[in-house]
Amino acid sequence: MHFILSGDDSAIKLVGSLIVLGSMGIVTGYRAFRAKRNVEDTACSKVVSAPQGLVELQGQAWPTATLRSVDGRLLSYWHLQVQKYQRCGKSSGWVTVYNFQSSDPIILTDGSASCLIVPEKAEVIAIESTYQMHKISQEQRDQLTRSLPEAAEYFSLAGQILGGLFGGNVRILEKKIMAGSPMYARGEFSTMSGSLAKAVGDYEGYLGQYAKINAPGFQARMFDSNHNGKISEVELINGYSFAASSFAHKPGIQTVSTSGFMFWSQQHKLIIADTHQKYLVNRLGTKTYLTLWGGVLAFALGIFLLLQKLGL
Repeated sequence: MHFILSGDDSAIKLVGSLIVLGSMGIVTGYRAFRAKRNVEDTACSKVVSAPQGLVELQGQAWPTATLRSVDGRLLSYWHLQVQKYQRCGKSSGWVTVYNFQSSDPIILTDGSASCLIVPEKAEVIAIESTYQMHKISQEQRDQLTRSLPEAAEYFSLAGQILGGLFGGNVRILEKKIMAGSPMYARGEFSTMSGSLAKAVGDYEGYLGQYAKINAPGFQARMFDSNHNGKISEVELINGYSFAASSFAHKPGIQTVSTSGFMFWSQQHKLIIADTHQKYLVNRLGTKTYLTLWGGVLAFALGIFLLLQKLGL
């Protein structure tokens, strides 16, 4: 204990940080492992025949409200954070100063029928993009200001110039599920035959092309952007979004029928992802491996250094 009471601050901080970060990594890795097993162990249902209770669905997402990403794409789900790089004494780091998370229901279709996914309280697993504020265009800043007027001060030209002078002290973190993007959802499902929902753009026209868009031959021609004979997860996401864009960007709102809705419950937590099941399992597997074993190594190193300093 003499080391802990009288040792130098830097050594104490190092040991403490390794133990804390290691513990967090182990917990995060275990949660990812449990999520992976849950996804693997739940059989996918078709929307048209989905039962009441715990259900797993996959298909394509469609928006019920007009949301546009930093790059102008129409979105079904949007989570955006504005962060500032701040210094406080000897410490510094990125601090979230604005947070927006959409709560509008998302339409999911798998070709058999459509349903609504209510994203409130959901764990959303989606690719995250980072944008330095001083590097985005005037058009993008204008789009952000229109979409999020309450955060306009961070998107201004003055803020962009200031950020450029001082090394980019404002950034945007964005998670999104694009219109037409592949989508996975697992949660509590309630059937509600004949219920109606609002769909942005020409959703009915998109449904008319659903079978064509999902045909392997079409995807091989249109989604395989590097022509290597394989469709990567990123190519799949971008390909689906591009195929839907002409329908999604048509003006107007359509009223469409849905077969039910999925939501978060105490018994069945809601998971939403911007991909299909097999890709999600791979993502969670990678996350499990990296965070769990990284956490174990950091924790073990912290304990080793602590015992070494204690002379044990």
